[in-house]
Amino acid sequence: MQITSLSGSKFSAIQQLCGLPYDPEAVVTHALEVASERDKGFHTKPAIVPAIIVRGTRIVRPSHLSPGRSVEPRPWAYLPVVTSFGVFESRPREGTYDDRSSVLVIWWQGHFGIPADPGVLAALGRLDWDRHAEGWSM
Repeated sequence: MQITSLSGSKFSAIQQLCGLPYDPEAVVTHALEVASERDKGFHTKPAIVPAIIVRGTRIVRPSHLSPGRSVEPRPWAYLPVVTSFGVFESRPREGTYDDRSSVLVIWWQGHFGIPADPGVLAALGRLDWDRHAEGWSM
């Protein structure tokens, strides 16, 4: 899979792990811990793609009311159900003598696998590669 950034640079996923348990209390912290543990070779912090929060309203009938009585709308919001992270590889960072560079990225989406949600792909395209990348040479 290859993604083209707004500046025209191309990068591709070279390894990936998906499917951390959903924990609404500490989902971002947990994702950072797992990603850092999984990819100990990285010295830079992972780049986090801002999650697209799913929102809506549900109708709740309080249990103490009999059928046909008043109901109340309640808002709800949640992160997409799958926390994903992957290592993306691309060109060397600007002003370095590295052969290539890589970024560890965390994102949220509604399915397992490579990023496919248009919002996630757009955010990946806006990623400041030189700020987040770690250079390396063969």
